[in-house]
Amino acid sequence: MLRFTILTVYFITNAIVLTGCSENITTAKDTNPNQTIAQIATTTQKYTGIVGAVDDIAQQITVRIATPKLDSHGSGVIIAQNGNTYYVATAGHVLDQSGEYTIVTLDGEQYKLDNQTIIKSDGYDFAVFSFESDKDYTVATIGNYTVAANSDQTAFVSGFPGIYAPNRIITGGKVREQDNTSFRTKDSSSFIGTTTEGAGLLYSNISYGGMSGGAVLDSEGRLIGINTGAENELYFDEEGNNSEIALGFSLGIPIGDVLAFLERETPLKSQSLQITQNPAREVNDSDYESIEEQLLTTEAPQNKTDLSAWMNYGNQLWRYERYSEAIDAFEQVITIDPEFDRAYYAMGLAHWYQKDYEQAVTSLQKATQINPNPYFYWRYLGYSYKLVGKYDEALAAYEEAISKSPDDFVLYVEYADVNSESSNYEEAINSYDKAVSLNPNHSWAYTNRGSLYAEQEKFDLALADYSKAIELDPYDASAYNNLGRIYFNQKQFDSALTNYNKAIELNSNHASAYHNRGNFYLDRGESDLALADYNKAIELDPNYFTAYYNRANLYRQQGDLESAFSDYNRAIEINPVYAIAYINRGSLYYSQQQFDLALSDYNKAISLDPKSAEAHYNRGLVYLQKGESNSALSDLQQTIKIDPNYADAYVNLGLLYWQSNNITQARTNLQQAQRLFIAKGDSISAGKIAEFLQQLP
Repeated sequence: MLRFTILTVYFITNAIVLTGCSENITTAKDTNPNQTIAQIATTTQKYTGIVGAVDDIAQQITVRIATPKLDSHGSGVIIAQNGNTYYVATAGHVLDQSGEYTIVTLDGEQYKLDNQTIIKSDGYDFAVFSFESDKDYTVATIGNYTVAANSDQTAFVSGFPGIYAPNRIITGGKVREQDNTSFRTKDSSSFIGTTTEGAGLLYSNISYGGMSGGAVLDSEGRLIGINTGAENELYFDEEGNNSEIALGFSLGIPIGDVLAFLERETPLKSQSLQITQNPAREVNDSDYESIEEQLLTTEAPQNKTDLSAWMNYGNQLWRYERYSEAIDAFEQVITIDPEFDRAYYAMGLAHWYQKDYEQAVTSLQKATQINPNPYFYWRYLGYSYKLVGKYDEALAAYEEAISKSPDDFVLYVEYADVNSESSNYEEAINSYDKAVSLNPNHSWAYTNRGSLYAEQEKFDLALADYSKAIELDPYDASAYNNLGRIYFNQKQFDSALTNYNKAIELNSNHASAYHNRGNFYLDRGESDLALADYNKAIELDPNYFTAYYNRANLYRQQGDLESAFSDYNRAIEINPVYAIAYINRGSLYYSQQQFDLALSDYNKAISLDPKSAEAHYNRGLVYLQKGESNSALSDLQQTIKIDPNYADAYVNLGLLYWQSNNITQARTNLQQAQRLFIAKGDSISAGKIAEFLQQLP
């Protein structure tokens, strides 16, 4: 018995399971809104600081495009000069009207447009034309660079809105990274006709009718896009009067598409343009304050019954992340008209961006009850249901959205995401496949499908999808991060590190990439580098529970049990259903012989994940220590039922049978353990099992 007790203690103390690093596959789901800046300000004001510097450039390069009667108009940007010939870029639809056009420049000069000079794109909403003048006008400097995924880049829009004609205005806001545009517009038709791929430039600036064709400028006044429109709507009151309601983002053509068209279809080649590839400088806090002070109007409407004014006021507040005030404004709209469904929709978005998803559900439900036709009501309702864990309701809402807009690939991506999270893997794959068939040129469907394949350990399929995502979007940091994880699992460590580094290079705020690179360093025994990466991931995302969990594992390896306990506790606090954190915290309690606390954690883990072999195995060891042989026997048998290759479970089960004098079962289980250790190349453990077998009667 003494020998058995010593051997049992050996395996209990050395075979207790500490589950390994938890890695993160990132998907393309983006739920973090950009900080936004709205405005209503005309050129009758004199700006200072960053606004003044950009506006000085904007007023020189922005022109007004009017019909002879000047009763309708658009905007344009001077992009090149060749002698007395000036070339102007604009939105294609600005030149859709019949008749003659007049170009009005900064100095008030009017030039008749020769329609023969117009070159329009068949693929998207863009046109270029020329006019003749012996005067000296400023030509735009073009910023031909990719907006980084983590830049949160400031943008300005310059143009001539009809509501302020003939004054030009400049608006401030934030540009979204291009791969996000389709997922941030409220309606897929927002980008129809914008580019051949159905994606474009998306920014939070307010723009109005008449500003189409105007300049989208960066913080240094370089042209980064052409404004083509906004997700605005016309509101008609009971008397038939209409007004424009801003309810969403503004849309434009990225400068890359503009340059490609000019190179392909016009005499304007890159050498005839003023192009820089240097990204805009970062805007500091002082600049932000200057922009907000000069371009933001947040005075509440004086007229308590002006529905469109209150909607626009709320929309400005929403863009500025003043969500509570925005909700109050939309509540005022509902007071004016309790059946105005757009107000409930807007209020739902404000709650959604405020991360108050339950209230978002309530508001969006009301919008669908009043008007069930807009599919984007159902889309955001589905997304909100998903975020509160109501997957069945989320799926039903997305099915409504898809029935109303069956060709929108975004819906299928998000529908697949919900199916994936609710373990409907076959349906999820089918939905991703449908999204790819509808839009084979967008990286996100491949990225998310690759994540699902990786979760199912179909690594070759995942590798193919991530590689395709990177081919389509070489700046997709999440795809590089995920690709790194695949290489890590395949033990191609150099490739894993290269891809993690690339993800961080593209997006220095990519918490998951730091976290996964930390796992890489931990696996390679580089504890200091691992700790630095875990710390960075947690700094970027204080609620990153897997980073706390893995940092706890690192602290445990270093013998810092107090810090390990603290991080396991924090991981569980953030995610109370995180089963593996309970397992590892239980193992810490076990190592300190606090068996009741260990048992409590293992019980919790098993309640959350009944198929966890580790939890059953570890609980079995606790029962052995507490002398509860029958319970131990049951858990060890369950461990093997879940995982027939669990060698340590066979060892302790064999020893338990030996203790009860069931020599046949003892020998059978120890022999199976020996075979498994030999198969794994663990000759030391196999040798110890051989010693046990020799001692059997």
